[in-house]
Amino acid sequence: MTRINGYTEDDMLIASRRRLTAMNRLHRGETIYGTFMMLSSAWTSRVVAQAGWDVNCEHGNIGDSEMHDSVNAVADCGVSPIVRVRGIDPTSIKRALDTGAHGLMLPMINTAEQARQVVRASKFPPMGVRGQGSPFSASAHGLSTPQYLKYANKNLLTIIQIESQEGLANVEEICQVPGVDAIFIGPNDLSMSLQFYAPPKWDEPVFLAALNKIHSTCKKHGVPVGILYPNGPSAVAKQKLQHFDIVAVGGDVKALNGWMVDQLTIAKAPPSQFNYDTYNEIELSIPDTMFALKARYDADKNGSKVNLAPGTYRDQDGNPWVLPSVRKATQLVMNSPSYNHEYLGIQGHQEFLKAAAQLILGKWSPDIASLHTSGGTGACHMGAVLLKRLFRNSPNPPSIYISDPSWENHHSVFRHAGHQTSSYPIYNTQAKSLDFKAMRNFVAQADPNSIFVLHACAHNPTGCDPSPEQWDELAQLFKEKSHIAFFDCAYQGYASGDLQEDVYSIATFSRQGVQMLVAQSFSKNAGMYGERLGALHIPCDSADAAAKVVDLLKYLNRREVSTAPRFASDIMTKILTSNDLYEDWKVDVATMADRMADMRKQLVDLLIRMKTPGDWNHITAQKGMFSYTGLSAKQCEYLTEDCHIYLPPSGRLSLTGLTTHNLEYVAKSIDFAVRNF
Repeated sequence: MTRINGYTEDDMLIASRRRLTAMNRLHRGETIYGTFMMLSSAWTSRVVAQAGWDVNCEHGNIGDSEMHDSVNAVADCGVSPIVRVRGIDPTSIKRALDTGAHGLMLPMINTAEQARQVVRASKFPPMGVRGQGSPFSASAHGLSTPQYLKYANKNLLTIIQIESQEGLANVEEICQVPGVDAIFIGPNDLSMSLQFYAPPKWDEPVFLAALNKIHSTCKKHGVPVGILYPNGPSAVAKQKLQHFDIVAVGGDVKALNGWMVDQLTIAKAPPSQFNYDTYNEIELSIPDTMFALKARYDADKNGSKVNLAPGTYRDQDGNPWVLPSVRKATQLVMNSPSYNHEYLGIQGHQEFLKAAAQLILGKWSPDIASLHTSGGTGACHMGAVLLKRLFRNSPNPPSIYISDPSWENHHSVFRHAGHQTSSYPIYNTQAKSLDFKAMRNFVAQADPNSIFVLHACAHNPTGCDPSPEQWDELAQLFKEKSHIAFFDCAYQGYASGDLQEDVYSIATFSRQGVQMLVAQSFSKNAGMYGERLGALHIPCDSADAAAKVVDLLKYLNRREVSTAPRFASDIMTKILTSNDLYEDWKVDVATMADRMADMRKQLVDLLIRMKTPGDWNHITAQKGMFSYTGLSAKQCEYLTEDCHIYLPPSGRLSLTGLTTHNLEYVAKSIDFAVRNF
């Protein structure tokens, strides 16, 4: 074959594309990032291009001369200049391409015929009617004129903008026009056309439906699709929900004006004044649902009142239960002549941490980094703080997903540490059961390296756990996707009554080598709610790595609380390291689990006996402390306000509030609520 400059003619096609950043990245299936230029200055174009964009696109009052200079300034920086032509006039299209641009963007294309006219004007024969004209285009690409004429049809991007109701209606036909290389959505004009205002809020159903239609149609026909986002954080968040091939962010005028305004505002800001009025300006927070219900219950003087809201165990008489094993261990600790109230080290109680890791991970070894925390909430918080620290310099940290529904504090804990959180599906409201298919599909489609907060057992509030086989499947999927599992284990022993059976989830993830953080609580299974005992465990791939994680945890903990509370850790260490006490504790845990399971069964038996409308078998299928009853907010309001049976609007019922003394009253009240509300 004939060789030109050392390349075969086939090789020359590849060589001619070496400068075409946008084209090359699209061909490799990579996302390209661009911005819009509105200032008619080659130096401005050069400075913006040097920021590292893949594409700079003209979008302003830029004349022919400035356009030539700006296009070549951008290309010199290794960035693809795309000229946004004001209309489909062939002369305008030709003059834009004659600058040496790497492609065109055409706004307000509403029909397939308009798209064909654009392709015809932008392509050389036989695809179109573009004339050879200026020598500048070939020179800008580093090609001879014959080479440029030969390869331009394959090398130059023709990007069609859809930004109107008419264009939306015709997107299927537009995507099928030969020579249309990409579709680009103009969100502001599209919003104006659909909703009569701009910019969009990005949550309107009609607007989102339009985006989905354009996106899915482009994907169906294999046409790259792009969109303009208002800013970088918006692009990061929205790309995780719906991936676009071309991402444009802002523009030079917006960036310049925004930076100037921000910096001037900071420079001119007076010193903040602090006085008693500062306190009066504090906005009151929304009361915590569970603690608010407890306060109402405590203040209620009605003799028939029942508290089905809090997550604290009660005995058959409705009283707090001090576990016999915990009472024995407490006496041993207090009777020790050497006992004192000295500080623990920053990492916490060393013997406790080893025993706690053994309990929940099945082993302790030097490659496990552990931190003694103030309860399970403290463990979740410190894990969230650690993750924030690890990704503090990342503009696009891993997504953090929390089940929907979940413990109401999960989102708050992670957001308080500076994270953004989203939800993943887990519950089928119609079947009142685990929606494993939806859960699995979400995990499979999430970006690699995402972080999922998982309930190790006895899911709060639904009581719906995956089966061992489903946990195995999830563990394999997490490994394949390089996801991180953040296990919150607040109810070990409450699901089955067996401490080891309840951490099967953690065990199978560990066997698969999934990266994990494990938050552990002893509030429930030891009944030491007010003593605040927990731990955070992070399995690492080496003792050296674990030592570094421990060092960072100590650094962070010193700035948070310095050291964890000591008393409960001394008690739990006695239990975990004494065979007799440990066996006694296992019996205590089984006693609590059995009573809650018995209350489930008796409640369902009563509802069935009364022929209460609906199927109530989901209550006995669920596990742990809670039942997600399926009661509506209105029904729950009736139970709380009229019957003095306190439970949240979600219908989550705490089994520990049920006793043989109040069970019939609760069942009859539920029956009335279901029949009448």
